[in-house]
Amino acid sequence: MTPAEAESAGLHTDPDLPMPPQFERIGLAVVLTTLAAGLGVFVLGTLSWQRFRSMLTRGELHGFEAPLHDLLSGAETALMASTLSVLVFYVTLPICAIVISLTIGRLPRRRIIAPLRYFLSGSLWGSVLVGGTTGAITLWNSPYAFHGPLFIVGALFGGVLIGFAVGAACGLLFHAIVRPAKQIAAFDSKEMAGGT
Repeated sequence: MTPAEAESAGLHTDPDLPMPPQFERIGLAVVLTTLAAGLGVFVLGTLSWQRFRSMLTRGELHGFEAPLHDLLSGAETALMASTLSVLVFYVTLPICAIVISLTIGRLPRRRIIAPLRYFLSGSLWGSVLVGGTTGAITLWNSPYAFHGPLFIVGALFGGVLIGFAVGAACGLLFHAIVRPAKQIAAFDSKEMAGGT
């Protein structure tokens, strides 16, 4: 990778510069981002579920054929599971903190400074966590097994959408708290001043 390609990808690499010994505010960013993720999934799931229920009440979602009905029922289950995720916060928050610290939390040490990389990493892992959880809940929830595979696809898709939105916001929040470009620039300027 050429230096121009690395700079456009958000990598601030220079093999002659040492890595910063310790980034500030990484722990704080992991804690705040974890809390924001848990709260974000709950709030977005609740608001989306209420909107979905109001559309059902007004009759806007009636009259669909069986395949689309199963898909919408699965999406509603994903919204309901996202809303109820607050009840198992003692499981979801530690898992979320581990995932954030092992994914987004490692980006500053790799000298990645572009907000887009944090956005993409957060949205990817948010989609995996929430979509995987809602998909697993629908597989595990035996009373809905008669709905078939489209029900599971709807639940997975609904969870992926919620996870993408919340994860993207959390990635940007992490970047805003840590401010890796500022910390790397400050460290590099100290190293340059100390080396001359």
